[in-house]
Amino acid sequence: VQGVKIILEADSSCVWEEDERGWTAAHCAVYLGHLGIVQLLFRTESSLFSKPNRLGDTAVHKAAKQEHLHILRWLWNQDSKLFLLQDRHGKTPLEILKQKMKIESLQEVPSVIRGDLCNPKSVAKSRTEKSSK
Repeated sequence: VQGVKIILEADSSCVWEEDERGWTAAHCAVYLGHLGIVQLLFRTESSLFSKPNRLGDTAVHKAAKQEHLHILRWLWNQDSKLFLLQDRHGKTPLEILKQKMKIESLQEVPSVIRGDLCNPKSVAKSRTEKSSK
C-alpha cells in the first residue's frame, strides 16, 4: 500500500491509465481483493469506481463477481449509489452478487453486503429445504 501511496502522491492521474482490457487500478485492486489499495484509490479519485472497462464492468461489478464482501461492504458505506450502475447487460453489482451467491431476493443483497446475514448461501439453502417440506 505504501508504494501505491507514493506513486499517487507523485502523479494521481495515473489511476486513470487502462490496460488492454480497459481495467484501471480500481478494477485490479478489487479483483485481487486488496482493501487497503481500494481505500487509497477511492480516497484519491472516487469517480474511478464508476468507470466501466471494455466489457462494461465497473470496479464494483468486479468485486461482486469475485464475491469480495469485505470490499463491497466498505464501498457500500462510502457510496451505495455505485451499486445501481449497470453493466453492458443491464445488470447491477447487486444483481450479480444475488446470482453468484444464490441469494433468494434482491432485497436481501444489501443485508449480505452490510454483514447482517452471516452466511447467505446457507440461509438460502435452509429456506429451500423448509419450503420443500
